Amino acid sequence: MVKKMCKALGMLNVLASRAFTTSNIRALRFGSQRTQQSDIFQVGAFLPENSKSQIYQKGQLFVHKIFAYRGIIVKSTNCVIYSRRSVNTPLEESFYYQVLIDSDDWNEMHFPYNLTTCLNSIGNMEQKNKTEYNGMDIVAHDEIRPYQNLQNLTDETPPIKNEHIYQCFPTTPNLLEEGYEMETFQQGLEFNQLLPQAVYKHLTDLNEVQVIPFYLGINGRGDGQNFHLWRCLFRIRNLGKKVVKLQDIKLDTSTLDGYYTSLEESLSENLAKKLTPTKSVTQFALHFEMPIRCVKGNTLCGYFIAEDDQKRKIKLIIPLTPLDSNQIYSQEQMETV
Repeated sequence: MVKKMCKALGMLNVLASRAFTTSNIRALRFGSQRTQQSDIFQVGAFLPENSKSQIYQKGQLFVHKIFAYRGIIVKSTNCVIYSRRSVNTPLEESFYYQVLIDSDDWNEMHFPYNLTTCLNSIGNMEQKNKTEYNGMDIVAHDEIRPYQNLQNLTDETPPIKNEHIYQCFPTTPNLLEEGYEMETFQQGLEFNQLLPQAVYKHLTDLNEVQVIPFYLGINGRGDGQNFHLWRCLFRIRNLGKKVVKLQDIKLDTSTLDGYYTSLEESLSENLAKKLTPTKSVTQFALHFEMPIRCVKGNTLCGYFIAEDDQKRKIKLIIPLTPLDSNQIYSQEQMETV
């Protein structure tokens, strides 16, 4: 079964003007060709970017290079990235980060701010309640632009605005009296995060489709039936100079024992985006369910139908993506619907 979620999670990289300092104040315009500056304010000073092998620490502030939102790193993981339909040959490995997004940027960036779901246990109950953590995202290492906060902070003003900042980065009274320092945000308690198992990419005519699957655990319905639940984050990026418009999607899921589902339909108005060289990315998420007996050997594949500026149809391949259950999560994460 395929469930659409988040009311059509289309997202373009609409860019905002912010100022950071190196030796002087300047505007950030990641990929934008606009020349007019507006609403510029000082946020912080850029820091040197880490090498691919040097991980960013929990609490690091950053600006997203593609979507230009401000955020703070909560958790990191090392992901294998596959670039072909065969999942046997990994392309590379990269750090990926679970982050909190500044709430001031949600509307400005047209960002789907509830892409990540965390499932929390309630006592010894067999079923668990689902908790939505708004304003979270998964970010690749090379999309991080670190900065140091230069604003005057008090106990009421953490470095970013997010309703879950105190849950991810709890503080003590003596630290609050002194204001927020970077070290304060390095000491947060661990909580139940969801991190990707791997990342899958496929390039067609300079259009890249990326899939990041998350195993959410065993979902129990009111009728007593259980099934494995995944959330897959899809990102489509136009890397060329032509305009491409997404139109349709075709998705298939299958298991080793013959269980099969298929979805084929036109994209909603919010998702049927024109991807241009300056507004090149759209992103959304879908839920997928598999029978409880299907632990290994589950796969997702398909394609998007797009049209270029010459009305030529293009089939953008969705990479073959395994949907295998993570038994570590299955004992701790369940969802009641």
